[in-house]
Amino acid sequence: MNSPTISVIMAVYNAEPYLHESIQSILTQTFDNFEFFIVDDCSTDASRKIITDYAQKDARIKLLFNKERSYPAKTRNFALQQSKGKYIAILDADDAALPERLERQIEYLENNLDIFLLGTEATFLNSSGNVLKKSKPPRDSLTIEKTLPLRNCILHSTVMYRNEEGIRYREKLIFSHDYDLFLLLLSKKKKMMNLDKVLVKRRLAPNSVGETKTIKQALFMEKAREFYQQRVRYGHDHYDSFSPTSIMDMDETALSRDPRLLKIMIYDALKKRKKPELNSYSRKYLADQGYFNRYLFFYLFSYLPRSFINVAVETERLIKTKCTFFHKITKELFRR
Repeated sequence: MNSPTISVIMAVYNAEPYLHESIQSILTQTFDNFEFFIVDDCSTDASRKIITDYAQKDARIKLLFNKERSYPAKTRNFALQQSKGKYIAILDADDAALPERLERQIEYLENNLDIFLLGTEATFLNSSGNVLKKSKPPRDSLTIEKTLPLRNCILHSTVMYRNEEGIRYREKLIFSHDYDLFLLLLSKKKKMMNLDKVLVKRRLAPNSVGETKTIKQALFMEKAREFYQQRVRYGHDHYDSFSPTSIMDMDETALSRDPRLLKIMIYDALKKRKKPELNSYSRKYLADQGYFNRYLFFYLFSYLPRSFINVAVETERLIKTKCTFFHKITKELFRR
């Protein structure tokens, strides 16, 4: 049997509602020379049975099982250690790839040898499958290089990258291992791009990390940015001395009253167009810090039509690389 050109990696944890669609979206790709690693991270629902049934029907599927709950970074590294493909493709267990995804990405990477990692656009769906929005990530490598130190502009579930020795996820960045990897690649001068085509359907499930652990995820992302800046200044970072328990053991109820973190929550709610949360977090911040500050505008936004909020978010997206009112807010949000 020929060596697989692509190693597709899917980490699974209690993904039963969407797992059939996700697995089928890979098995029905127009490009079929791949191995498909599905790693179960100690699921407690029917996920293990589902993936076992599929593996019995398709020899391209390679099942791996964690002995203990390990989170996505360690789970994906488990598969990476055994991957034989020239390229690595990632898909989350609650997302779905369009049929031509692998074909389009491998064609681009084969014809553009200077590009190390390639993402794509995606449509965002709610738990019922209704389209919420379409992602508009920056395309060219130069814009991505300028944007990544400020925010993650690559959707991990869309990426394909070259299977190069030593490229692994850092497991202590529990809720930002993907962003940390992109920043590490940036430090290694690896070029990254996004195709201007929707090739993945991204599901915003209620139990996803971004919905239930927003504060801790924001802190891990802030830590990834901090490590990147350390590498820029000193040529190395302090990852080895970092303990994730410093974040994981934090009480989220208490954190929700921290003014600095409330700013992050306010910004996140605005970005995701979540009006009730925008109202709640803004009200908490204003109650603690007084009403005569710029965050009064965020509170007022929560009463405006969604179309107005969409304009505000798109304006913020455009000016995030240069200075305007929203750029100043963004800088303050992540200021220690």
